[in-house]
Amino acid sequence: MAPRVKESDSSKSAPVSNHVKSLELAKLREIIPKQAFEKSLTKSFFYMFFDMSMWLVLTFAMSELCDTEMWNKMGLVLQTIVALVYWNLTGFFLWCMFVVGHDCGHGTFSNSELLNDVCGHILHGCLMVPFYPWQLSHRRHHMYHNHVDKDYSFPWYTEDNLKINKVNALFNRNRFVMLPLPFIGWAMYLIGFPDGSHFLPIPFQKLWAETEKIEYFKCLFSTMTVLAFAATVGYFNSFSLGKIAFYYGASWIGFSWWLTTVTYLQHHGPETTSYKEGEWKFVDAAFETVDRKFGYGIDNLHHNITDGHVVHHLFFTKIPHYNLMLATRALQKHMVDSKMDHLYRFEKTYDFMIRIFYYMYTFGWMSHTVEKRAHVKSQ
Repeated sequence: MAPRVKESDSSKSAPVSNHVKSLELAKLREIIPKQAFEKSLTKSFFYMFFDMSMWLVLTFAMSELCDTEMWNKMGLVLQTIVALVYWNLTGFFLWCMFVVGHDCGHGTFSNSELLNDVCGHILHGCLMVPFYPWQLSHRRHHMYHNHVDKDYSFPWYTEDNLKINKVNALFNRNRFVMLPLPFIGWAMYLIGFPDGSHFLPIPFQKLWAETEKIEYFKCLFSTMTVLAFAATVGYFNSFSLGKIAFYYGASWIGFSWWLTTVTYLQHHGPETTSYKEGEWKFVDAAFETVDRKFGYGIDNLHHNITDGHVVHHLFFTKIPHYNLMLATRALQKHMVDSKMDHLYRFEKTYDFMIRIFYYMYTFGWMSHTVEKRAHVKSQ
């Protein structure tokens, strides 16, 4: 039986000192069962083909329905309802595909780097995401999670940098512009905000400024893969913009909403803390991540990326998604036994569909910062 883990109170901003004690990564690895680090190619391919099959079967069924007389007799209201259900289901399974592709990017899909790259390009290509540049930026996010300057994906706003950065200050004062971000944030990220373009290696951007030139060529290869998949989508939709938007575009927006919602809520809340240079430590920052239970069977369907994310940040190149809960239960027990469970954040977030907009408007990209701290290591 899993230990009882105290749910964090997101309605209160806890003192920063409660969240700055460190644990040894080697000790944390010892307490996690060895099975959690084992990769299963059978399981990886099962989840890959299951998610892809759900997307393709739903798309085929919808296209078949639209070619029948029944569809024409439904009327606009019923057609809209059916289309919304279709877009939401396919968007969700596109998101599930991304989570499996996420394993490919971390090297936890298989023990073969080549197979990881091939499957990663297939899965990400279906999502119009250049695999190698995403892998590069996402790896840097994990290497420097919650570092106020070096983190990727999140432009951390603090009281200090708002004073010196007028663009950040303007964005922070006008929080209403955050509200559409769950729908368009992922597209903005791929295009270049805030780290740099994932389609073209532009030398002066953060993602590419100090990157080896081989990554430039890998970026172009991944972009060509995306273009090939885009052409495939166009071909199967007779290169009709209307059909492409109906059968793929709307689903992609749904996928984008899931990706932005999950990743934002994994890293943001009233207690979110970022660290300056000299104060940042890998393990401390990993415990700024929040494990959230979405409920309704969603957590299992999208591979426990919501309720197993803390341990993922601790061992992001070691534990495949289907072992996250085994590792999380061990981590929870260790934190309780060590009387360090106040560092571990878990929250039931059944209202995630509303919470994402409330948090984006209320907190935006703001975070607390830590100036000085005492380090307490596990025994």
